[in-house]
Amino acid sequence: MTFRTILTHVAPGDGTARAIELACDIASRSNGLVRGLAAGMPNFTLAGGVMTDVAFVELRVRDFEQALALAQQSFGANMQHARVERELYTVQRPPTLALLDESYSADLVVLGRGSAGSDHPAFHLALGDILLDSAAPVLLAPRRKADLSRVLIAWRGTRECARAITASLPLLTLAARVDLVRVIEDSGSVSEEQAYDDCIARLRRHQVLVHSAPTPADGLSVAQRLLQEAARREAGLIVLGAYGHTRLREWVLGGVTRDLLNADEAPALFFAH
Repeated sequence: MTFRTILTHVAPGDGTARAIELACDIASRSNGLVRGLAAGMPNFTLAGGVMTDVAFVELRVRDFEQALALAQQSFGANMQHARVERELYTVQRPPTLALLDESYSADLVVLGRGSAGSDHPAFHLALGDILLDSAAPVLLAPRRKADLSRVLIAWRGTRECARAITASLPLLTLAARVDLVRVIEDSGSVSEEQAYDDCIARLRRHQVLVHSAPTPADGLSVAQRLLQEAARREAGLIVLGAYGHTRLREWVLGGVTRDLLNADEAPALFFAH
């Protein structure tokens, strides 16, 4: 299995450049296609509600069109030296809905950090919805250049974690080192320990260079311990399940997922749900 169709959100902002850079890196390993999606909608709302003043509406439309042109230019500039197949798709739609629809025809979604890579409100993504509703796994680029040669898997005996491991196999098999980190907050059960050992055996059957790494929490939160271990092991990628629940029809991210997303020092994050 390889990632042959890689979808990325194209928008104004530095996050887009990092996401495109990472998408190209992965595509170059698998002879894949980088598909840029420039999706956004002009914002006609103010604190008091939707504005209908013609001049205001025209101003917001012009602002959106300029931002869209910048996004398209950014895609071209960042792809200029990449030796991968690429295409750019532009649509005026709510960006979260557009990206979710396009995820059905992608093997992997790569996004930037910080409002999912854009500082322009017309292109903002609802990241919780993307992580928990995307048909393809989601890879968040770090704020610095990504290095996927060392990987940390945040292991839990859950469906979400198992799916994340399966989805990330194309990256795990190429990594020089993979650490299966199990943050131990209590004594754990025999069945949980057996599931952990079974996961190591499974990864080794895929020729993944995996190392066992049970790790006590030592009074830290799970997210803090994972970040500490990632730094200590020089891991450029953390693989984990995306956890959340619905509230008033909107996804609310779980604590570990949310804390890692909010950590500026976090490496690349690979999610599946």
